[in-house]
Amino acid sequence: MTSVAIRVFAVALSSVLLAACSSSELPQIAPPVAPGECGDHTPYRNAYFGDLHVHTAYSFDAYLFGNHVNDPQIAYDFAKGERIRLNDSARGERYVQLQHPLDFAAVTDHSEYVGEVRMCTDPEQSPLAYHDPLCLQFRTAQPGDSVGFLVWGLRLTRPYYGRHLFCVYGDCPAAAQSVWEQTVRVTNAENAPCRFTAFNGYEYSPSSDGSRMHRNIIFRGNEVPQAPVSYFDAPEPIELFRRLNDVCRPEDGCEYLSIPHNSNLSHGRLLWADPERFSDPQYVADLREISRLNPVLEMMQIKGASECKLGLGGSTDEECEFEQVRAKPLCCDAANGITEHCVDPLPSVPFRGEPNCHEVCPGDRPRAFQNEPDNSQGCLASHDFLRGAFLKGMAAQKTLGFNPNRYALIGSTDNHNAASGDTEEAGGPGAVLGWEGAHGGQDDDPEERFDVLTNIGRITNPGGLAGIWAEQNTRESLYAALMRGEVFATSGTRLRLRLFAGDYPSGLCNEPDERLKRIAYEQGVPMGGDIPLTAAGIPRFLVQVLADRHPLQRTQIVKLWVDAQGQGHERIFELGRYAEPAAVDEQCGVRFSVPPESRMSACHEWQDPDFDPAQAASYYARVFEDRSCRWTGHLCAALQRSGELHCADQPQHPCCTSGEDAVIKVQQERAWSSPLWYAPGSP
Repeated sequence: MTSVAIRVFAVALSSVLLAACSSSELPQIAPPVAPGECGDHTPYRNAYFGDLHVHTAYSFDAYLFGNHVNDPQIAYDFAKGERIRLNDSARGERYVQLQHPLDFAAVTDHSEYVGEVRMCTDPEQSPLAYHDPLCLQFRTAQPGDSVGFLVWGLRLTRPYYGRHLFCVYGDCPAAAQSVWEQTVRVTNAENAPCRFTAFNGYEYSPSSDGSRMHRNIIFRGNEVPQAPVSYFDAPEPIELFRRLNDVCRPEDGCEYLSIPHNSNLSHGRLLWADPERFSDPQYVADLREISRLNPVLEMMQIKGASECKLGLGGSTDEECEFEQVRAKPLCCDAANGITEHCVDPLPSVPFRGEPNCHEVCPGDRPRAFQNEPDNSQGCLASHDFLRGAFLKGMAAQKTLGFNPNRYALIGSTDNHNAASGDTEEAGGPGAVLGWEGAHGGQDDDPEERFDVLTNIGRITNPGGLAGIWAEQNTRESLYAALMRGEVFATSGTRLRLRLFAGDYPSGLCNEPDERLKRIAYEQGVPMGGDIPLTAAGIPRFLVQVLADRHPLQRTQIVKLWVDAQGQGHERIFELGRYAEPAAVDEQCGVRFSVPPESRMSACHEWQDPDFDPAQAASYYARVFEDRSCRWTGHLCAALQRSGELHCADQPQHPCCTSGEDAVIKVQQERAWSSPLWYAPGSP
């Protein structure tokens, strides 16, 4: 049932795929060859890489982290390849730069508090507000000041949400509108069709009980609302979308989409569709509208991957432990079916009330609000991760007639240094210690980055990237791809991944590249689409992969389906294993088991041996690079090379110990395609 062809076809693909640039300058793309067309325009679409989630000094938390200078202009400068300065550390000045510029980016500062930040940092706004004790504390707080985060974060949670009291001294909403207008002006000025796409956007940031229920709002063009709709204006998601629909209408040239993220920290709330309310017409109508406006899920970023969790939802996939910001295992819970890959909880840690494992949400449903401001608390639900969310969505589709959890997949960073797309584990040009962190002064020192007690230490990662297949690098083309779901997520690498399904002839991987792509589109659908029934009754899948700078190690397809009893299942199919994992030494040297040049690209054809035309299913591809050093490995190696660290003298240092305090030094970068969906009765 499986036909595999692996061949080096980077040269053939380079005319269509975005090739890695050889310098930090913007790629030189020919001017439009026809009205509205770029020089690299192709109906078979190019791969473009970018970051749709980055914060600047305008975000309250970025400022509290110590980023007081880097604004939206600097974020776009960095995305285009310029070297920028971060906050100084005890070691001196810090600079970062991308190895290669991005193709697109969006500055997504928190809509909540942008006015308050301006009032606290600009005395001309309101001298009384500027000198208010809370503003004074805000300006003088040291990075990581827990008091500052508690005071500002608390008002993003129920029942305390709302603006700060010092807003009585001035007009915080007017200040927020001014900041928004400034960001929009910069974004529109930086947008350069065919060379670099800048999207207007912001982050909507409710955080009740420490539950991350955040969404990035991305606008299609220049036309945007006069001001962002924030959590203070709309405390429920459907209120957000109703308000946005009122002020951003297609007939006025304004369009937007929403990208939820960090479902892994949402305590079952972000992607929850309540079956007990499916009989309520208004609730169902709201679910449908939310589904329409949220076509994409950010499933990989600094605060972890949201693909799956080992043991949750019955998953036995060891790769589900990749970049888990909540690294502790699940608590065994027979009532919820958690009996494997779990531990029996010991007594709670004194004074914290936290078990030594993560509790599962009772009945796999969100808990009622319990005023838990620390987001390490709270329960995990299977739908906090995309596999569980997809399965619950497919089950709900049988009742609702649509899937409320149908998402395409992207990665982004959530970087708070204004360093869009800063995902190099080894750091950019001139990096001495590797990746410089992403949270201003809170992780500017190696020992802070090794900290195990915060969400900003060793358990974080540089974040992911969004890959978009589009005809050309313009707002219109990229936005259309996001809406149709022809996008993919990476863990930070620029690996290129495509997934198709259709009525394809066998041997398609052996066809010339141009003919292969034409058949793929004409006789099937790309990722994000609905799988059509074929004349043979069984669709054929096509996976194309082109490596970044590191060779490929294996390619898989993950199948999810719901049986007649409504029970969800998962199965992983190995399409190709090109080498045994490489050996990586303490200085990040890599010894490959198979020469890298033989596995820089792959093409696979596959059919599901268990395909059932009467059974709903989804399929996505997952591709792994060979082993390499994680950012922690690069940092450990740098400290030892410099003589700052001698393991013989410091055997308990996280770089030296092999016990529980040891850091993970080696990883496999990867990419995930958006799913293809099959439902009985698909045309």
